[in-house]
Amino acid sequence: MTVTPRNAIVRQIRMEAHKMHLLCLLASFRNLNSLLSSPALLKLLRPVVPPATVNALNSGPEVSQARRTIAFLSGLKDVVATWSEKWKETKKGWRRPRWVDKEDLGKVSSQ
Repeated sequence: MTVTPRNAIVRQIRMEAHKMHLLCLLASFRNLNSLLSSPALLKLLRPVVPPATVNALNSGPEVSQARRTIAFLSGLKDVVATWSEKWKETKKGWRRPRWVDKEDLGKVSSQ
């Protein structure tokens, strides 16, 4: 195992790498959001979600913000339960980058 020097230049390089990863992640989510919002996919998946859950996720403006938040979180839990019943996870998708040092990973997870 090689030890990387901890100096200002290495920290700056790592910071730039983190910024680029964040930008890539945001771009990925933007692309994923547009794909998941496609009318064909919504037409296929809407019948899976019960109407009460859809109503909880889309509370109107006449309801207070606190009640909308509670209803939305409840709706999300219902969607997760529905998805868990219908589909099973076959493979993990997200992994930590290979270049992350174990001591850095410990710092991040403990905060």
